[in-house]
Amino acid sequence: MSRPVESDYRLWSQSLYRRLYQALTTIAKLEDTEAIVRYVMNALVEDAAPPYAIITGARAYRRVNTVYRLFAKAGQAGPVPIGFEVPADYPPVQKTIRQGWVLMRATDPDFDPRIEDVVGVQTYAAIALGPHKEFLVSFTLHEPVPDEEIIYALAAIRQVADMVLRHRELNAFIEQAREIQQSLLPQEAPDFSGYEFAFLSRPAESVGGDVYDFIPVSRAILGVLIADAIGHGLPAALQARDVVVGVRMGVEEDLKIVRMMEKLSAVLRHVSMGSRFTPVFYAEIEWNGNVIYVNAGHVPPFILRADASVQFLTVGGPVLGLPMEVAYQRSFERLRPGDLLVLYTDGITETTNVTGEEFGVQRLVEVVRRHRTDPLPTILTQVFAAVDEFRDGLPQEDDQTVVLIRKVDRGAVPD
Repeated sequence: MSRPVESDYRLWSQSLYRRLYQALTTIAKLEDTEAIVRYVMNALVEDAAPPYAIITGARAYRRVNTVYRLFAKAGQAGPVPIGFEVPADYPPVQKTIRQGWVLMRATDPDFDPRIEDVVGVQTYAAIALGPHKEFLVSFTLHEPVPDEEIIYALAAIRQVADMVLRHRELNAFIEQAREIQQSLLPQEAPDFSGYEFAFLSRPAESVGGDVYDFIPVSRAILGVLIADAIGHGLPAALQARDVVVGVRMGVEEDLKIVRMMEKLSAVLRHVSMGSRFTPVFYAEIEWNGNVIYVNAGHVPPFILRADASVQFLTVGGPVLGLPMEVAYQRSFERLRPGDLLVLYTDGITETTNVTGEEFGVQRLVEVVRRHRTDPLPTILTQVFAAVDEFRDGLPQEDDQTVVLIRKVDRGAVPD
């Protein structure tokens, strides 16, 4: 049989990349990591006869403590049994881990016949896969092997497979972050005499930077929090989580709300190195309608009075996390029966339409005013419907949250 020429190697390389590309659509759908490694291994073993088939067999190993243990074979993989173990300190294994790939021949000084004779190979290539290099795939090669083409192919194979594995790990991490964030958000309205509640948050991505919370301060006082970490996605969600935890800890320690904001700002400044900021609004509502609040750079919530007049809650200070010491002020208001407190994030008011115009605070006020006597869930539905209609099919660019609190009567005096 004739020896392959350079053009044959180019055709082989093109065929390999084509099979790798075709495999992408399948491995992207696989959820089990071992299944992904198996599929990559099987997709690259060639059916053609030598000399035009260079990758004639493959073996997949997974690290278990100090060894890599064989769990799958494909093609002409040799007589090595499933469960065969290769020491993790075997020099070719170490080289694979270090540079991501290796090409070995029987003439190489690190080639150990005591191991390779069991495997049944004279020339092989291997790649390390996974975020922690926990998988190795070893390919049996048929000589003559085009070293340059094999090295390029190994690099491409490893990069593509690793991309899928890392993407899968990232998705799992994001899902965990989403679950953590959801566990922090109230699922039910608080039991607080004399008040009604409704709330909804829509993240722009799987996880968002908007959070809200209801924190029992005492039998007679309810803490209400809304925060909007700048940006969205995972970094913003983690920052917002820190805010929720920090406020809960401040309430637990009986900190006054001004001191709590100052301390939390300092903590966030230290954690983020002064590079991430979080607007926060926190209020403590007493059963009789008294409200004490601090607005730390948040879009101002407003009280829609029973007579349809509007009052914005603006007193406080800058966003949390600035790279300097900051001071905050508290302010006082009072809710009377029929008054509606509206808290929201800028994802509502900064929603834009096709002309670039923002939805704005005034539109939000008007929607709430038109429906102010409706049940709170209806008002919430109307607000989000108005926002969606305004953006007219454009994608949601930011997290969107609305919290509604209505004083309905004097309420029972707490025990």
